[in-house]
Amino acid sequence: MITATEYKKRPAVAIESGEMRAVFLPEDGAKLASLRFFGEETLEQAPGDTYLRLFPESDYVLCECSAFDDMFPTIDPCETGDRFYPDHGEICRIPHTLSQTGEELLFSCDVPSAGARFRKRVRAEDSVLRIDYRIENGNRTPLSCLWAGHMMFRGAAGARVWSCFPAETPKRFMFGCPPADPEVLGPFSPEGESYKYYLEGEAAPLSCGIRYPDGRTLSVSADGTAVRYLGVWINRGSFKGMYNLALEPCTAPYDSPVNAEREGKGFFLPPEGPVSFTLRIRMDRE
Repeated sequence: MITATEYKKRPAVAIESGEMRAVFLPEDGAKLASLRFFGEETLEQAPGDTYLRLFPESDYVLCECSAFDDMFPTIDPCETGDRFYPDHGEICRIPHTLSQTGEELLFSCDVPSAGARFRKRVRAEDSVLRIDYRIENGNRTPLSCLWAGHMMFRGAAGARVWSCFPAETPKRFMFGCPPADPEVLGPFSPEGESYKYYLEGEAAPLSCGIRYPDGRTLSVSADGTAVRYLGVWINRGSFKGMYNLALEPCTAPYDSPVNAEREGKGFFLPPEGPVSFTLRIRMDRE
């Protein structure tokens, strides 16, 4: 079922099936602002009743900075060739065109900084959220870029990250001082350490998620060959007083195309060609 609604006084659209309800903001980067399973919110919410809008010139961190934004063509601001990519990418900063066909939503926008076009088709399938992505390169040369899902899930002490990568897969830490077991979310504290790492392996198709102490299991899967890497950002309270465990499946690691290329892990859209992949999110209970 699809319905028009509001989220913090912003136009929104909700799609639901069974025990899943997802709310998107077409005019605010097609952000997935809320994702409920069994009636419970799973995405970290920013405080306040008014949505802090993000514009092309805005500071990403000072705006809403919550829930699930798509990052493209970068996470960190960077220059590649003669292109400048803004902090946390461009598509989260601009309105998307919204259309509906039957029980599907289609969001799309042009990405001026990359000369690309971004599209995602959303469906609800038996309590599972499905998002089909298509990114088209409008240039005559390969486009260095990355897509990442910036998924800030709500924290719970003792929640553990899981993935399809072997347990011995090395981790590369981008910032912060991790605890002895960095895959487990420690208790909330205003001074709680925030840290981020990437698993050094590649996997396609990719699967990951969170196992909660109460027996729930969140699962995120990416079909296709484009999404091969996984970043994890854990915040115990030091960042904006939030408590989140963020999963970041991505097409290239290390937060920018420049960093990824330097390590031989760059991602390139083919000239005048598309890349497609599918993301699924679900929650299971014992």
